[in-house]
Amino acid sequence: MDKAGYYHILEDGVINRLQSLDDALQKREGKGYIWISLVQPGRDELFRLEETLQFHQVCIEECFDHNKLPKINEYSENTFLSFNTYNYSGHLLSVHEINFLLGENFLVTVSRKDFNKTHPLHDVISTIEQEAERIKPGPAYLMHILLDLIADHASFVIEKIVDELNSLEDNMIDNSPTFKPSELQRLRRCFLTLRKSLFHEREILIKILRNDIPFIPQKAIIRFRVLYDHINKFFEMVEMERENATSLMQLNLSLINNQMAQAANKTNASVRRLTLITTVFMPLTLITGIGGMSELTMMTGMDNWRIVYPISMAVLLVIGVVNYIIIKHLEKKDRKE
Repeated sequence: MDKAGYYHILEDGVINRLQSLDDALQKREGKGYIWISLVQPGRDELFRLEETLQFHQVCIEECFDHNKLPKINEYSENTFLSFNTYNYSGHLLSVHEINFLLGENFLVTVSRKDFNKTHPLHDVISTIEQEAERIKPGPAYLMHILLDLIADHASFVIEKIVDELNSLEDNMIDNSPTFKPSELQRLRRCFLTLRKSLFHEREILIKILRNDIPFIPQKAIIRFRVLYDHINKFFEMVEMERENATSLMQLNLSLINNQMAQAANKTNASVRRLTLITTVFMPLTLITGIGGMSELTMMTGMDNWRIVYPISMAVLLVIGVVNYIIIKHLEKKDRKE
């Protein structure tokens, strides 16, 4: 169903496909009910339904508002609902809308094509034809089937994003070079978008379960209760994964801080070693710089160099050892303090 579809659902659940909107509107007065599925309709087409099915002007405008959250509006002759559908492709979450206009003997769905040139109901007619027993009581039952299919697709999208988050977590823990911290923030935004949408959908279903919608019979409420359980489960899952993404961002920051601390510790250790070497050899360099080998020979005489040079080297060695011992003692004292 890649374009507008017009259907007459008989009392035994048989679905008759109609050729035009006029045919569908004529069948509305007979037995059963009609389903009008519109894809990117024009204003003229919707205004015509406004006249024949007594749609409120606000409902028509809502069908052209592409950035709204799920909502429900009640009127005397019909009820307007909007639900979100999701698509996750190329690491991009896109949210689309499908509008439901529910009356006593009709259901109108309005959807739009996404960037893949498909729309949420493009392949559902074959599934619905297999559910004759479930849809024959009335349009509310058909709407439940459609919402249930939307929920199944939402489950697939959510699981796909969760799997990507789990893979990202493994890459972060393994310190993989392919890990990008910005991906955590992107996935967190996806979960926020899903959470906002699912929250409003859950509120709509709560209102339906209170039996506030006159066009949804009491016998159909049990079906919507199961749908509510699914949406509520999705909401809790998304909320949990959103918190998980936030925790991973904090964990990643901690890992970066630990790496920086380890690098700083290595640098400090290298500086300490160089400082120790410098401190030990600085007095020796000072002594040899002032005295020098030539001055030592002049003071002791040329003939005594065989004795004087070993003695001077021994003295320098003792001084170096004493400096080393003093430095180590001061380091131990600093650690105790």
